[in-house]
Amino acid sequence: FTCEEPDMRIDSIVGSEGPRDAFSIFNEDILEIFLQPDPKKYDYCHLVFNVAGRITDLIPKKMPWGYANVTKWNPTWKVKIRIDTKASRWTAEAALPFDALRDEHFNVLQKNPAKGDVWKINLGRERRTMEYSAITVLKNFHERASYRELVFE
Repeated sequence: FTCEEPDMRIDSIVGSEGPRDAFSIFNEDILEIFLQPDPKKYDYCHLVFNVAGRITDLIPKKMPWGYANVTKWNPTWKVKIRIDTKASRWTAEAALPFDALRDEHFNVLQKNPAKGDVWKINLGRERRTMEYSAITVLKNFHERASYRELVFE
């Protein structure tokens, strides 16, 4: 991710350290990754992190009233953040091992992807509770029908 901050000073972005899976992260400037390994199944995961490197990992479950999030899933994944004050932007990189998708709480991957396998993905950015931008055109970040294809090479 590269997050430009042209209309504000880079030091105005909000990101605090804190406990994993705390929903207060959604009141900060965050980046989100939505992965759906099998496009034919509902199961997908929601990875969230802020400029301070705090993470939240969720498994959204569809409910009659919206979504409930399972927070028992705590895979080992990494986030690297770099703030460039001169260019007024911050960059982020995240890495999630395939084994994280073969967990007792989120077991959706039988084998590592092979060349030509297709997953669905959405990448999003929120600015303090406002869904700001995504790689897809959608009503909200959970609209999986609009997710892009991720094709493995």
